[in-house]
Amino acid sequence: MQLTTILTALAAAATLVVAGPTPHAPRSDFYQTLYASTDCSGDPIGTVDDNPLNGCQLLPQPAYSVSSFGYGCCGAFFWTEPASQWYCQNGIDGDFITANVTCKSYPDGVRQVSALCC
Repeated sequence: MQLTTILTALAAAATLVVAGPTPHAPRSDFYQTLYASTDCSGDPIGTVDDNPLNGCQLLPQPAYSVSSFGYGCCGAFFWTEPASQWYCQNGIDGDFITANVTCKSYPDGVRQVSALCC
């Protein structure tokens, strides 16, 4: 009887591991869409999900504007060049705490994005 209980527990744990989060799992509660234009027009360069497991991502080309979706205190750090500076776009950043932001410009160009949850 105990062997059956142990095997059942191991099977349940294996199911949780397989069904657990993946490094690039999308989240619908906060994400940023990056654009090559300065006004969030045209085709997006990419979308960055607010998932700490995504780590730091180097963009294929600089992004000069970002639109955000989400409520609350999650967001992302953006590394810009040539300024060589990190900018935080998250819930502490004014409009980001209460509503979606249609567009924010980064004239120095975003080159890297790192997810952040505060």
